[in-house]
Amino acid sequence: MKKVFRYMALYLLLALLPFGIFALVGESANNNYHNAFHAALVDKYHRLTEVQGQKLIFVGGSSLPFGLRCDLIEQELGYTAVNFGMYASLGTRVMTELSLDGVKREDVVVLAPELNPQTYSEYFNAEALWEAANEERSMIRALSWDEKTSMAYHYFPFLWNKLSVRNAEAVAEGELYARSSLNEYGDVAYPREHNIMPGGFDKSQTVTLSDLYDEAFFADMAAYVQAVRAKGAELYFAFSPTNAAAVRFTPEEAAAFERFVAEKLDCRVLGSIADVTYDPGYFYDTNFHLNDTGAIVHTVRLIDLLKEQLGRDGPTDIEIPPMPETESSDTPQETEEPQEIMFEVSDEGGMLYLTAIKDAYKDETAIRLPERYNGRPIQGLTGGFLSGCGQLTELEIPACYTIYDAGIFSGCPALEKVYLELPEPSKSFVPAEGLMDGAAAAVKLYIPAAKINKFRSNYTWRNYADYFAVY
Repeated sequence: MKKVFRYMALYLLLALLPFGIFALVGESANNNYHNAFHAALVDKYHRLTEVQGQKLIFVGGSSLPFGLRCDLIEQELGYTAVNFGMYASLGTRVMTELSLDGVKREDVVVLAPELNPQTYSEYFNAEALWEAANEERSMIRALSWDEKTSMAYHYFPFLWNKLSVRNAEAVAEGELYARSSLNEYGDVAYPREHNIMPGGFDKSQTVTLSDLYDEAFFADMAAYVQAVRAKGAELYFAFSPTNAAAVRFTPEEAAAFERFVAEKLDCRVLGSIADVTYDPGYFYDTNFHLNDTGAIVHTVRLIDLLKEQLGRDGPTDIEIPPMPETESSDTPQETEEPQEIMFEVSDEGGMLYLTAIKDAYKDETAIRLPERYNGRPIQGLTGGFLSGCGQLTELEIPACYTIYDAGIFSGCPALEKVYLELPEPSKSFVPAEGLMDGAAAAVKLYIPAAKINKFRSNYTWRNYADYFAVY
């Protein structure tokens, strides 16, 4: 019998040996997620758990790093401000669980998820959290049992992905969606001068309230409220900054949802949804990400709302700059004769878009898009602009194209290769959903190897990673 057990142990050891070797190799590999945007979770966690003084902790998604100026909050309220908002791909629940490690007596917590079905749900992404927590594995102990189980299940896929990311593909310094773009408070410090979305908002993610009534989510958040209070701290709920152009609900629906939130969470709510619904000119690249001026506007609004709750008197002494104008293309430089190109061109808000291909060119098999029209750069692509190109197999998109509409590859069933020359994905607009709507099943987006991880780590481009290929 002892011999049988020895053989069983030997077979088990031999079976597990490849996994052990793989884990050893994976763990010893370079951490090329070090400068990824969500890797900043480690820095935020350290600030949360190590900073001294009475804290004002903001918990939620990416609207917080894009929407707060913690230096101004400290100036006006006297608390030590902690921006513990990170990334919708991590989920709201994990941010609340991690935040409890740093909540102390007399701290104030502001819970502010984006008005989006994913952030108002129990959504959890183990692969994204492995990448975020890779340098601080101790954070994992704060998770629930089911989340820890999911983390264990995704451990080896994470190591495989880690080994697959080459040194040259690591996120570089100077990117918007990078750890290095956040300052010591956890706020995004990368310059965001104006709204870069066509029409001022992301049409693929309009904001409704009817799909936010998730009972399981609110049960989790109610438990979080009680956990914060058990630590001797207080919690307020706040609504996220929201692009007015994306709103698809009535004032009556907003009022009903506000009452629902207050009832389910049994805590005070800071203002209303209308209080933090702003003009499109204050946003940057999503319906929840503010630009530099918008961050000041939203910070002042939150300071005023918090002063009401905290009994602080006195005006808020922060100058609000004027709302920035939307960027337009170069000043028109008309040539003597209008330029003839194979596409129809339209001027929308001072920017040139390709809107349709002319009939005479619909049988082309390979096309490189034009860079200029009558002396002006062409910057945008309208959905369906290639409609009718039944023979097209290859498309080259020059670097000047920074605005990508939903469904731009529809109407060309033979398309296989799209070459993107865009150098900085963080300075472009791509819809959160729908870019590939109607595209051929075999189509791939070809990106230079040196830039591929910029696209993989970008907040919206990463949604299309399954279509990426390298050239």
